[in-house]
Amino acid sequence: MTFPVGAATLLAGCCLVGPAEDAPQGTTRRIVLDKCLVSLSEEVTVPAQDAGLLIRLNVAEGDLATHEQLLGQIDDRAALAAHRVAEAAHFQAKTQAANDIDVRYANAVAAVADADLAAAEESNRRAPNSVTAASLRRLHLEQQRAHLGVEQAEVRQ
Repeated sequence: MTFPVGAATLLAGCCLVGPAEDAPQGTTRRIVLDKCLVSLSEEVTVPAQDAGLLIRLNVAEGDLATHEQLLGQIDDRAALAAHRVAEAAHFQAKTQAANDIDVRYANAVAAVADADLAAAEESNRRAPNSVTAASLRRLHLEQQRAHLGVEQAEVRQ
């Protein structure tokens, strides 16, 4: 859709309608002439920022548009729904980031693994070979797994 912008030229060649030199800024003077042909000296195509179904048109052809005037509205229901989904995802991410239950649980598991290994090593110190080498390796592995679980829980938070 195009809208008149600027001044209109009389094709009779006699006159230009535009801002009056003695008129306040933003006003135009009106000249009335009978039986003359008037055409636009300039046309401007006003494109939308986004494509979509036009649900409201606030101007008609021939209307003068002012600076910052809303000319029409594109159906923005899909964009609003996407915005609400993004807000919900953001809220969920903030809530999850504030949740430290996994980290606390992983620390508790690591403490138990440390205690189990320490008890097995103490038992072997007091009574050699009371805990098999395979059991000690398994307890070392469980301890390492528990401490890696703490790191993973911290990364996820």
